[in-house]
Amino acid sequence: MLRVLQMVGSLNVGGSQAMLLNLYRSIDREKIQFDFVLDHPDELYYADEVLSLGAKIYTVPRFNGRNLCEVCHAWEELFTKHPEYKILHTHVPSYASIFLRVAKKYGLKTVVHSHTASNGGGALGFVKGIMQLPLRYQGDILMACSDKAGRLLFGEKAMHSDKYCFVPNAVNLEKFSPNETVRNEYRQKLGLENKFVIGHVGRISEPKNHKFLVDVFSM
Repeated sequence: MLRVLQMVGSLNVGGSQAMLLNLYRSIDREKIQFDFVLDHPDELYYADEVLSLGAKIYTVPRFNGRNLCEVCHAWEELFTKHPEYKILHTHVPSYASIFLRVAKKYGLKTVVHSHTASNGGGALGFVKGIMQLPLRYQGDILMACSDKAGRLLFGEKAMHSDKYCFVPNAVNLEKFSPNETVRNEYRQKLGLENKFVIGHVGRISEPKNHKFLVDVFSM
């Protein structure tokens, strides 16, 4: 069995976690297993589920700008104790250049996954952009949920290389098939009977582009 180490940061509800869990539930887990690395050890919404599916969970310290040695040591220790891992798939690009360097030292193949087309604004967004520059060279495979997300993280040239791969977000369509009973129940509960409703799900942050949403609603 091939075990793939997934650096996902947290197991709380989020876009990259939902995509990864959709894949994890669907793969042949007798041939491939996912194990998870977290730097938010208290964010465990999906923990019980992934453990029930056969996963292992590891925790490492989150990089805060002052603990480089601590972060590197934790990843060194992880790879030393678990030489069975041959692939590291990271969904946390912000400081991945640090631990990917360690993974390369231990001979792992590396997959870098871009899930967003924005690093946010201000100084933090600028610093993220600088720290992410090495990823296009460190990743053996460069994945993105859209070409715009790929262009942000990897640059135009890398997107035309053989190692770039566009991976649409996996969605179980059966979960979203129309159900008139549920629809009517919730419309009645929310006082929305016989009303035209547009729903939006997403945290209030720049990458979710609420400015565009407000502009559309104002027309």
